[in-house]
Amino acid sequence: MFSRLFLLFLVTPIVELFLLIRLGQIVGTGPTLGLIVVTAIVGSWLTRREGLSAWQRVQLALGEGRVPGTEILDGLIILVCGALLLTPGVLTDAIGFAGLLPQTRSIIRSALARRFKSSVERGSVRVHFRTHEAHEHADGRSPTGNEKSGGNHVSPRSDRSGYDTTFGGTASRRPSHGADD
Repeated sequence: MFSRLFLLFLVTPIVELFLLIRLGQIVGTGPTLGLIVVTAIVGSWLTRREGLSAWQRVQLALGEGRVPGTEILDGLIILVCGALLLTPGVLTDAIGFAGLLPQTRSIIRSALARRFKSSVERGSVRVHFRTHEAHEHADGRSPTGNEKSGGNHVSPRSDRSGYDTTFGGTASRRPSHGADD
């Protein structure tokens, strides 16, 4: 994973610089700089508009009692693509605009969801949800007032509620094994 990120952060600026220089040679310096400014302005406006729309859809889903999974994923895509649009470059702008347009964002969202689901199924990603009941007070007591040993430690494989929930799966109740469950 580290080597992929390293390559991404090394190769992307080199490709962007090459494309900007090449574009400058073809259309000139002024139009190239103008393109950078215009894409930043249009990109920030589009990011704001789509971000507010995604936020409203999250609020609507919560109001209807639904988990806003798709809406949150859209918000993440909009956030990342908005940042890409603020980065000067031709390639990052193309990817950024693609993620901000609803039609292409749905394709990106589907691809990300498939990839995440396959990672969960392979076991390379584990998703655990903690409930409010899993928190302890600063003095080591649970919210119910019982004393806990070991302070605020919660095992990375389980939470104190006794539920082990994975993305796309169903919650299953595990038997309680005491304070350090």
